[in-house]
Amino acid sequence: MTAPDAIVEVRWAEPGAVAGCAGARAALADRLARFGRRALHHLDHRVEVSVLLCDSDLMHTLNARYRGIAAPTDVLSFAQHHDSRAAGTGAGGWPEGPVRGTLPAQSSAAPAPAGDVVIAADVAARQAAARGEPEERELCRLLLHGMLHLLGMDHADPPRDHEPMLTLQERTLLRLLGDAASNHTVG
Repeated sequence: MTAPDAIVEVRWAEPGAVAGCAGARAALADRLARFGRRALHHLDHRVEVSVLLCDSDLMHTLNARYRGIAAPTDVLSFAQHHDSRAAGTGAGGWPEGPVRGTLPAQSSAAPAPAGDVVIAADVAARQAAARGEPEERELCRLLLHGMLHLLGMDHADPPRDHEPMLTLQERTLLRLLGDAASNHTVG
């Protein structure tokens, strides 16, 4: 019996917040989940990742609570298993700031729980506009960024160009989504 592929579940913090948009939001969540599974397959990891899409208000709250930064950010990762040497422990036992995920040994029965990724959709929209790219591509970039953190990768703060994690991130996006100019929706 072969082991199941990666599991990526995407949901909205407030699914019915915008009247008439529930169907579009659900479709976007499905496309992001498919992208996440493809990315994890490409990276050769069978793990389970939970993704929450939220607004900058909730992200501000999370960033202040868990990183001590009173401002929204684009993406946060919360590893299920983390290297306690990589960061201290904050309130309630949560890791302080970004941590390197350390996954348990892979069993053939089921994907290992890697952790949670939280993405501020409105921040992603602004970043996409600044890059001149479709919003979905930026959401995929942030999802991939968060998953790479869960898989144990890290970067300087603030990130610098040509870091191994960011290079892998952009190469994976290009491989899975193609050129941004020719891609408007994630398939």
